[in-house]
Amino acid sequence: MIMPHNQAFSEMCEKRIMEMFKDRMEVVKRSYYFEEAAVKQADPDLLLTTFSIEHKLDIPTVPISLFVDADTEVRILQALNRLDKNRFRLEFASHMGHLIRREHYHQGLDCKSPEETITCLCRGLEEEGIVDGSFRDIVLERERMSPTSFADVLAVPHAFRAYASRSTIAVAQLASPVQWGAFQVRLVMLFAINEGDRRMIKIFFDWVSDMIGHPDELEKLTEICSYEEFMERIMG
Repeated sequence: MIMPHNQAFSEMCEKRIMEMFKDRMEVVKRSYYFEEAAVKQADPDLLLTTFSIEHKLDIPTVPISLFVDADTEVRILQALNRLDKNRFRLEFASHMGHLIRREHYHQGLDCKSPEETITCLCRGLEEEGIVDGSFRDIVLERERMSPTSFADVLAVPHAFRAYASRSTIAVAQLASPVQWGAFQVRLVMLFAINEGDRRMIKIFFDWVSDMIGHPDELEKLTEICSYEEFMERIMG
């Protein structure tokens, strides 16, 4: 935080901001002026400043009012949301290369039903010893309870009651759309989770929720392509 010398006002401002955002950030340094070397050393994720400053550091900078008005609150909230989103994308991307492997990527798979698609994807996982023979039946049972299709593009079959020896996402870009519950699905991502990787469930389904809100990006993932092209699109 870059704030004026007036200690009473500065402390009041910091206290007010921390009351609003104490669960999402902490102040690592408060300074009366901007000094690039000192900022680099503190290595903050965000700069809050009551002054107009210019710099070339790759750190988001938010102008704030010393009296913490509504505009200040909104600007800080938006900056924190952007940081969270960027952090999530980095975490997601760091895992995708391990979860989606070439041997479980099916380009232009020709299946006529959800059951046929799930059987094909599970077969590859079972042959490699990632899941046992009961996994497919549990996934199909889950589908009978409620289809796992999202919007008119994507299905995410899964089995939370069965664990895999290694967390894996088997992917099928379908040659033709398949009726999957209420939707015509062209992309299937079957999620098999290792018990020790349960945090990946949240990361993956947060990504699914984000993609549903960006139909143009999701549409690109359905276009039949090589494994390398698919991974470039999903990381993008």
